Amino acid sequence: TLADNSTASAYLGFSVTSSAPAITSALSATGAVNAAFTYLIVASNSPTAFAAANLPAGLALNAQSGAITGTPRSAGTTSVTISATNASGTDSRTLAITVAAAVVPPVITSAGTAAGTSGSAFTYQIVASNSPVSYAT
Repeated sequence: TLADNSTASAYLGFSVTSSAPAITSALSATGAVNAAFTYLIVASNSPTAFAAANLPAGLALNAQSGAITGTPRSAGTTSVTISATNASGTDSRTLAITVAAAVVPPVITSAGTAAGTSGSAFTYQIVASNSPVSYAT
């Protein structure tokens, strides 16, 4: 037993283990030529830096936040190696970025005027470029 006003001490030991990041964001992303693009590399275990290799032209990485942003300049699918790093290690994955061709609106190419005769059937063909999906009058 301890007498009044006495103290006791004991050693309490513990260790903190840290783990390397694990990328948890989707491994595919889509965009379009000449349209704003954003993708965020998300990873567990508090990454301190991010990297991306082989980004499509027009895209750039913020190495501190993991944000890939920009305006893609050409269509196609690119395999990009992304990684997240902390003091315990690095996780790398392959991200597929698919960039679609720019959407180009139709342009009416048929004549802007037409003539008809009262009491007779009238026909006018609307002709347009870029494969329109519907027509309206």
